[in-house]
Amino acid sequence: MPALIHSFTDRPLPTEILLETSFVVSLTNPADPFHAACVQFVADLEAAGATVVYSILLRPELGDAVLKVELRAKFGRRWSQELGRHPALAGAFHAEQRTADEAFLNHLPRFTGYLDVPLLPDILTLALALIQQHSLRSYDAVHLATAQYLSIPHLATFDHHFDPIDGFTLWRL
Repeated sequence: MPALIHSFTDRPLPTEILLETSFVVSLTNPADPFHAACVQFVADLEAAGATVVYSILLRPELGDAVLKVELRAKFGRRWSQELGRHPALAGAFHAEQRTADEAFLNHLPRFTGYLDVPLLPDILTLALALIQQHSLRSYDAVHLATAQYLSIPHLATFDHHFDPIDGFTLWRL
């Protein structure tokens, strides 16, 4: 059975939710088409007293995702080739990466509770199994393994790689 899909406007809201990077990219980027909906969802979670959880790997992945967004905006489909030809481009967007990280961190104190979860050995073991079972990318597997390890079935994500995985509720537009 695939994951359950809920809209940001569905109720009741979860009491605990894991934030996945695709959601945080939209949350922290005012130019993103889903930004306003993500900000409203975070405000609704805050008002409901939800606890927000995220893997410690979210922040480096956020920096990587911001870099890709910026490179796509500048080079379109050629972004990967341009980065390969000019590796120094990776350092050209530090300000944008820092801005996204700071925006994310500024949202956290609004919540009754938030938890940044380290990459524990048990989470790593679960992530490796999820990679084999579902052909997930490593970051995706770590996010899902973190939720699984903490028995948190709710994820805020726009990533469709999670859709076929049973036992989770995905929150998105």
